[in-house]
Amino acid sequence: MTDETPAKIRLKHRFEYLLVKTLKNRVLSASEKTLKIYQFAIYVLLYHVFRVNHKIVQTNLNIAFPDLSKEAQKKLLIANYQWSAQVTIALLRMDYWKGKTAEYVSFHNLAALDDALAEENGILLISAHLGHWEIIVPALAEKGYQMYIYVGEQSNPLVDDLQNKTRSSFGVETIGKGDSARFKFMRILRKRNILAMNVDQNDRKSDTFVKFFNKAAAVPKSAAGFHIARKSPILTAFGVFVGNKLEIHFERMLCEQTGDKEKDQLKITQEISNLIEKYVRKYPDQYFWMHRRWKTRPADDPEWVY
Repeated sequence: MTDETPAKIRLKHRFEYLLVKTLKNRVLSASEKTLKIYQFAIYVLLYHVFRVNHKIVQTNLNIAFPDLSKEAQKKLLIANYQWSAQVTIALLRMDYWKGKTAEYVSFHNLAALDDALAEENGILLISAHLGHWEIIVPALAEKGYQMYIYVGEQSNPLVDDLQNKTRSSFGVETIGKGDSARFKFMRILRKRNILAMNVDQNDRKSDTFVKFFNKAAAVPKSAAGFHIARKSPILTAFGVFVGNKLEIHFERMLCEQTGDKEKDQLKITQEISNLIEKYVRKYPDQYFWMHRRWKTRPADDPEWVY
């Protein structure tokens, strides 16, 4: 929920909350064998029974990988639903990993994060809905880093609070949307801490568009703006499944500036999109293709995608 306006709790919210709590309790106490059964059952429900967002996923894959054969696209689509089941179990089971992330996570190029912190301007840590994105910030917190994460609110405020409590149990502070968010961001960066955010979903309120898989996509330009204002380094962090383990890859962006703020913001925002695309291309089965990524259209490309 936002800091300013408490959401109204409806009966539907309470039912969904009880369902999520029940599922969390079940997977927390389940054996590895049972977890695999649950994962397969979720895949069957998502792909075969309810065909959740099947047309959206297919449309997105057609845009991103137009040269793939039908057979290859179908194979990727099935793998994507299998990943969706895997990450669903992982998200429900987040509490299990408190105090154990070191057993589950390996870090690649973590030195880039330490070098950027040494500059004492804070860090903008950018990620996307790839692999197991939710574990990145808690894993860093358990490694001793002071972590803050900016998140949008879920439609169900009870489930939203439940997820934020899980994050806080790892030592992560959550920043919600609201009028005070920008001031909190500046304070976090002034205190030389790490502000994490996902920036890969459709931003229907934005008038900024960059290329994502060669098609215009609406994006927030806040990360670029804070970099220009604060000189805070921008790093990307992507956590991908390798079997049942997770590998988190860090990469620092080199943001050359011309002095033209508007052009620099657009250029940096495009470079962020390029890095996200680079990792999505590397792990295409582990990306959240169920999202209407290209829903908002620019004036020069108004054709409706979905």
